[in-house]
Amino acid sequence: MKINIKNTFRTGAMALAGLLAFTACSDTWDEHYNGTIEQGFGGSMMEYLSNPANDVSDFADVVKAAGYDNELNASQVLTILAPQNGSFNKDSLLQLIDNGKRKQVIERFIKNHVLRYNISIGAQSQDLTLLNTKKVKLGSLAEMTVNNANIVKENVACNNGVIQVLDAAIPFMPNIYELLQDEHEAYKEANGLVGVHDDSIISFFSFIKKYDDDLLDEARSVKSGQTDPDTREPIYIDSVMIRNNTVASRLQAYIFREDSNYVAILPTTEAYQKRYDELHDLFKYNYSMDSKPEKRDSIQNFMTHLNVISDLFYNMNMNQHPEDSLFSTDYSRSNWLYDVYYHPYEADGLLSQYTKKVECSNGTVYMMDEFPYTIYDNAFRRIVVEGEQTFNIATGADAASKKWTDNEAYNTLTIVDNDSVSKGLCLHAFSSPSNQQLKLGFKLSGNLSGTYDVYIKTVPMSYYYESIQDSISPSLPCRFRVRLYENDDKGMMSATSPTMSFVNPATDTEHFESNAEKIEKLKVGEVTFQNCYRGDNYGAVLQIETSASASQVRQGKFTRDICIDCIILEPHRDGEASEPTGDSDGDSAGVSKRGLTNKN
Repeated sequence: MKINIKNTFRTGAMALAGLLAFTACSDTWDEHYNGTIEQGFGGSMMEYLSNPANDVSDFADVVKAAGYDNELNASQVLTILAPQNGSFNKDSLLQLIDNGKRKQVIERFIKNHVLRYNISIGAQSQDLTLLNTKKVKLGSLAEMTVNNANIVKENVACNNGVIQVLDAAIPFMPNIYELLQDEHEAYKEANGLVGVHDDSIISFFSFIKKYDDDLLDEARSVKSGQTDPDTREPIYIDSVMIRNNTVASRLQAYIFREDSNYVAILPTTEAYQKRYDELHDLFKYNYSMDSKPEKRDSIQNFMTHLNVISDLFYNMNMNQHPEDSLFSTDYSRSNWLYDVYYHPYEADGLLSQYTKKVECSNGTVYMMDEFPYTIYDNAFRRIVVEGEQTFNIATGADAASKKWTDNEAYNTLTIVDNDSVSKGLCLHAFSSPSNQQLKLGFKLSGNLSGTYDVYIKTVPMSYYYESIQDSISPSLPCRFRVRLYENDDKGMMSATSPTMSFVNPATDTEHFESNAEKIEKLKVGEVTFQNCYRGDNYGAVLQIETSASASQVRQGKFTRDICIDCIILEPHRDGEASEPTGDSDGDSAGVSKRGLTNKN
């Protein structure tokens, strides 16, 4: 299996783009804010800003200290929303620049007050995009506002753009991605980890950050007119990047886009590490995934992280009835039991136990001390193998011509008017020739390297006869054995060497019997898989072999026909009922407010 994630390490870029701690850091962004022009100025915007008489020289001082004055003097046409002197904490911004956070001052303060093109106040209000992609509303001439700030001097025409003077700075509002980064940086500061490489920290942001894949927006970037002598690529004096992250995009959680509306759950770093540890051993892969141990370790690490974060994002533009249910961005109709949480805002619901709620520019973040759902609600899932889906039947043979499936003939039956049968279909299998035992192997795929309770759900033959209006043959129980075959450490599996044979605890034998009178979900035992096959090909086969003797068949005690609805692997829970509350047909389960199953 290849994981289609481009692991592009933008170490240099990310180090330069370190963001402020939005809530926990002592040097918070809010501390940087305290707090009619003549038309047709003939000089440049920087000349106007630098003149103390115009009451915006504090902004110019920050621009110069950050080394951004060349961009504002370039030939590109811009509009500057310049805050008046004294309306923001200039000294704090200059201190940030001295502390090596120049780029963050540019992104969060300077570009938070600059737009492209000549934008004048008109008769109508306008929705505009700042250089850092944040959105602002420019009021009309009657309103004279930008968001909550008042315009005190309007439409100053310079030779390279327009200046609007405001009585207050525009507060920076992070998007969800930026807030995750802020909280990560705050955690490092609070725990004495400043300077420690993020790869050594198990956290939400340190994982997704590795998969940043930003692209240069050439159309909006400003070229210097020179080219790199080695690569012959143009050199830019202002490089505008298009934010992208391949992990977030894989989950369809575009939390870095300003035109989005998400709900995100942000567990503490301690809670994240705890959940990571809970899941890590469930994603052990073997040789069949990759021959190199270090590569397998990397895949295990990636899959663990991916499953930790898979239900932390919710696109509110796609959730039609959020008060009733929330579907995560990882939701799939093909596995509809998972990634959906009911009554999320009610007591004990998904979003009820937050410690802090933060509004971002593209949604809302709920901070929590613990994950609001268990590993069984999203990552450690039940596996259902439908009997009638014949591509699930394992027919292969080994060198000794032994098969998992042998002497078989089968057809798909539709069981009419019976909701207890998964999807209303089952497999009718019978031995051919009839004087031999039937062997039927089912591929098991998607399992984690954990413990499952194994069920076989059988349907009485009488349901089959009723479906075809044939009552000639009596309904008899089928007697059978159940064996498991699993890949070895080299990814090989032999049909002559079962990993285990299940023992019926009621009889202390290997024989099980189907119920001739009713549909039954028969527990045949539990199995601990040594390897994970989530995202890989199948790694185990469950074989059902009829075991009725010839005399037992002649006497009408057993049949070698069997109707199988499905095979169910239920994650085993120590100290809890192994089967979730609710319907047990493999197609539905009990539902709680927080997640998939009721624990009561």
